[in-house]
Amino acid sequence: MNYIKYFFLIVIFITSCNKDYNTIGINLINNKAFNTSVEEVPVFVKMKKIPPYVVNQIQTFQLGTYKDNVYGKSEVTFMSQLTLEDVSPIFGIFKQNDEINGMEDNIACIPEEETLKDVFLDIPFFTNVDDDDNDGVINLYDVDSTDPESDSDGDGLSDIAEKQTGQNPLNPDTDGDGILDGEDTESKNPDGNATVYEIDSLMGNSTAKFKLKVNELDYYLRAYDPESNFERYQKYYSNNEIASNFTGTVLFDDEIEINSKELVFWNEDDPETPDEDESEAIKERLTPRIRVSLDKDFFQKKIIDNEGSQDLANNENFKLFIKGLVIKAYDFSDPLLMILNFDEAEVRLVYGYQKYDKKDTPDDTSDDVVEESEETYKLNMSGYKINSFKNDPYPASIFTEVYDTINNPKSVYLKGGGRSDGRNRIIQE
Repeated sequence: MNYIKYFFLIVIFITSCNKDYNTIGINLINNKAFNTSVEEVPVFVKMKKIPPYVVNQIQTFQLGTYKDNVYGKSEVTFMSQLTLEDVSPIFGIFKQNDEINGMEDNIACIPEEETLKDVFLDIPFFTNVDDDDNDGVINLYDVDSTDPESDSDGDGLSDIAEKQTGQNPLNPDTDGDGILDGEDTESKNPDGNATVYEIDSLMGNSTAKFKLKVNELDYYLRAYDPESNFERYQKYYSNNEIASNFTGTVLFDDEIEINSKELVFWNEDDPETPDEDESEAIKERLTPRIRVSLDKDFFQKKIIDNEGSQDLANNENFKLFIKGLVIKAYDFSDPLLMILNFDEAEVRLVYGYQKYDKKDTPDDTSDDVVEESEETYKLNMSGYKINSFKNDPYPASIFTEVYDTINNPKSVYLKGGGRSDGRNRIIQE
């Protein structure tokens, strides 16, 4: 009986395997042409002028001039409060009162005569160092950003090979001896750790020359609105005229142009160590930035000579003492609008002072000397930061009359950007 049972199972299995299969849905859609109908639906459009927006609620800030073919020219000025790197700063080693009165038990406490050597305003650019093939050449300058064996400077060596041997993959003759790197067996890059950057967030001609003007701000950017009994934050709008009406001492006013290179600073050689050349060591590297020298006399009187005063005791006092900076770019050879990294911007005060050196012999004063030393103190751009926009009047092709709202206009103009809530606006004034 079991043999018969197995026989019938085998027959059923073989029969089922011989069954033909059909593709499902093969003729659901044929190739015959079909007609569609057209229906016209009316569209009703409303174009409205959006009033000026609040600029102290945005996170990125602009500087410069933008030229739009439809809306005309926009000029953007930047203003910011300053804050102290350290409150109640001590310049040099000793407090000002101790320098004046002396310290009975410390011969090294002398009048330090702090004097500013340089004052720099540093405003970094937004940058990137994207290098998709990791060959040491960023995509912007890489002849083939997908191939590490590409030769961007055409010297006979691949980019990755030059990176590994310490040569410059963007300079066919790294050491400048007239022999191409591909043939030069002793070519070395004196600054092999240099970083090449691509500057980001520039709209217009990045090679344009322009003038930069930096003024002291004569308007206190208060945090709270007095009309709300100081219960709500103060709002500053895009059409504010603070920069036009409240500028004080001119701290810088001259022509500049953008430098996309890394800033490298080298140490000074110490004459007391003849066997070592400190000038061959790098002191500091900075990303590409706008860097200008500000008025030293202004900051000498306001900051250095005010050591120990109540004006520098805390940042609230300081914001009333120096209310901030106004930064304006103008006289462009070509329009250029820059979105800059103002969160990292700062004013660097480099000052020298007299330092008493006991020469590591505290019990022997015969070899003691007074030497010049150097330090850096920073003012940060914290607190309120705002932009001020000055726009050309819109042409008659947009508004033939002064309307707040136009229903069903013949042309619709959409102008985006600028709002803190992320929405586009139709027209900004």
